[in-house]
Amino acid sequence: MASNIHMAVGGLLAGSMLFGALAGIRFKILVLVPSALLIAFVSATVLHMNDFGPWGGIAIVLACLFLNQAAYLIVQIYNPTFALRSNQVPNGIPSR
Repeated sequence: MASNIHMAVGGLLAGSMLFGALAGIRFKILVLVPSALLIAFVSATVLHMNDFGPWGGIAIVLACLFLNQAAYLIVQIYNPTFALRSNQVPNGIPSR
């Protein structure tokens, strides 16, 4: 029983982080709202099926949401086009 719970929690955390990283590669920041709702719903469902209590479940859902958004942010920061999203173009001439 304990290994199933650890696998469920680890899977939720890893899945949330992977989903955030993939969303960071492909989508803009507005995708974080529906993805947060989806992650919260899926996490709550999985935790309820594994008989988690309310406080432990809330902590894990919050950890999933934090990892999702942190992975999104890290991918956005280390994306090669991140430096070009200001008012500059690659040749050094500012855009108008």
